[in-house]
Amino acid sequence: MAPRISHRYEVAWTRLLTLFLGHTTAAVSTVLAAFMGGLAIGSASGGRVASRMTRRQALQMYAALELVVIVSAIARQAVEADGSNPAAHNLLGAIYASMGQRQPARESFEAARRLNPADTSTYTNLGLLALDSGDRNTAAELFTEALILDPQSPAAREGLARAQSVR
Repeated sequence: MAPRISHRYEVAWTRLLTLFLGHTTAAVSTVLAAFMGGLAIGSASGGRVASRMTRRQALQMYAALELVVIVSAIARQAVEADGSNPAAHNLLGAIYASMGQRQPARESFEAARRLNPADTSTYTNLGLLALDSGDRNTAAELFTEALILDPQSPAAREGLARAQSVR
């Protein structure tokens, strides 16, 4: 499934570049060069990491990366298909957060919160993002809001404890 998804992105980028560069060899060459460069960088960095792993660990890492690509594409398509789906926005935010992309993660979580202000997981995810950014006060407020919605939420309880820990 991942090769089909990467091919779709390749086609989409080619179409976007033709708007700027025209239907020329330059547009196709630019996308192809970026694709091949990505393969080269991935191969070099993946080879270094994989050399320190057992075959089983390397296979598990590869499977996890493929899964992230697939789930990310599905979440993006779900958001594009139905922008009013808070679960899709929340999932996309979690994917962005796991990749270290805080701003897109925050935007996705905020969209999920606007669409469903009663979803505890969205407040918890925003709290974790704030905690990761070093903003303990905002994190504590978000975890408290999550606990108001669901007093039994273990993730919100743990997050609040981390936010209130010695600074």
